[in-house]
Amino acid sequence: MEKCKQCGNELREVGNLLVCDKCHKTEKEFRSIEDKDYYPLGEYFFLKKDYSKAINYLLKGKEIKDADCLNLLGLCYLRGEGLNKDEKEAFKLFQEAAERGNVEANNNLGTCYQLGKGTERNVSKAKVCYETAAEKGSILGKVNLAQCYLFGNGVEADIKKAFDLFNDPLLANDPVALYNLGIFYLRGIIVKQDLNQAKRYLLKADEHHSPEALVTLGHTYLADEREDISLAINAYEEAFKKYHSLRALDNLGEIYFLGIRVKKDPERALTYYLQASEEEFPDALYHVGRAYYYGIGVKQDMAKGYSYFLKAADKGNLDSMNMLGVMNMRGEGLNQDYNVGMRWFKIAADHGSLMGMYNLGRAYINDFDNGHNYQEGFKYIKMSAEQNFIPSLTLLGICYLNGLGTEVNYQEAVKYLTQAADNGDGEALYHLGKCYKDGKGVDVDLKKAKELLIKSKEHRYPVKDSEIDFVA
Repeated sequence: MEKCKQCGNELREVGNLLVCDKCHKTEKEFRSIEDKDYYPLGEYFFLKKDYSKAINYLLKGKEIKDADCLNLLGLCYLRGEGLNKDEKEAFKLFQEAAERGNVEANNNLGTCYQLGKGTERNVSKAKVCYETAAEKGSILGKVNLAQCYLFGNGVEADIKKAFDLFNDPLLANDPVALYNLGIFYLRGIIVKQDLNQAKRYLLKADEHHSPEALVTLGHTYLADEREDISLAINAYEEAFKKYHSLRALDNLGEIYFLGIRVKKDPERALTYYLQASEEEFPDALYHVGRAYYYGIGVKQDMAKGYSYFLKAADKGNLDSMNMLGVMNMRGEGLNQDYNVGMRWFKIAADHGSLMGMYNLGRAYINDFDNGHNYQEGFKYIKMSAEQNFIPSLTLLGICYLNGLGTEVNYQEAVKYLTQAADNGDGEALYHLGKCYKDGKGVDVDLKKAKELLIKSKEHRYPVKDSEIDFVA
């Protein structure tokens, strides 16, 4: 085989060219171009990001209806690489490529249906496309099909089916499959939780360049208290080094801020948070705001904390939305504005924050200045209580106990207070104890009432000694 005159590396054939993969300086014709050369040449220049040459060959391939050229040309239109972005044209090219036998075109069609690119969104058709690709031996098709079953896209969710597809021997070196298998073992989904097995899959996923694997591996080392914390730290550091993972930086900050198997070091934590926040990573922005709000690792500065919470909230961080609500309600770092605080709680609640629903519901119930709105308060408290948010379980019990936004119902009150008390909520233990003392929703049981009130005090709820002493 001829060698490159620039670096001495052996040249390889790409279409009608001899090319050097080492120095990329030699591209030498060794015969006349033929129809069969259009795709390998188009792919070669596409991967080199020399899009003008790639498009030239792919368009020639399109003229002769070459399925591989049609599929890659579709990707160029879909991504706007070398051509003006045109999702409808991309979809048509994928259709034609699939009809002419290109297996991966079925995956691309599935993506178009799943995301609504170039056609109406239709997750059921997406699943059929992925299934077709998988049946024809496409690794990507199997991965996409597994994710359909995992998330219930276009088909009823079937976690076992997803696991079996990810576990197919054909996917033994696929980073997405390996990563998901690691998650199954990490969380004990379908299989018995096995942190060692999770680590093995995640390490192998990283070997095959899964950008998420190292961060999750760090989580796994954190979850396994038998492991040296340095393993988690190293995994996060490597994730930042290899993939520039801002999540990894933020997690490093949390290790030192919370003192997870290391000595607490809020100043060191702040350096990680600040580094990630400079690239506007939402959680890091929140954590910097938290540091300034409480004055941990830095001089307390409410106004500066507020500015970081605002940046994080604008990027969708729910904790920051709630903090903005709290600060406006209390007038911390700015003039008190109850209505702005309510708006932030509402934004958080509308984005699915259980804390936001709780804060909004409690604010409606306790709104002394504007008149209580018990019905709205009850609605939001119930929404979050139904998702087992413990503070809301307690407050919902209190609503039923006192008829706030609903009719008095002692049985319902006891039900929700018991759920919260079983999770160690001091306020719930207190009110449940009073229910047993007074026979509200349950038979009078003074012994149990006393036990609950004592537990409530142990959980630092302000129970007066007199409230316990007169119980037999």
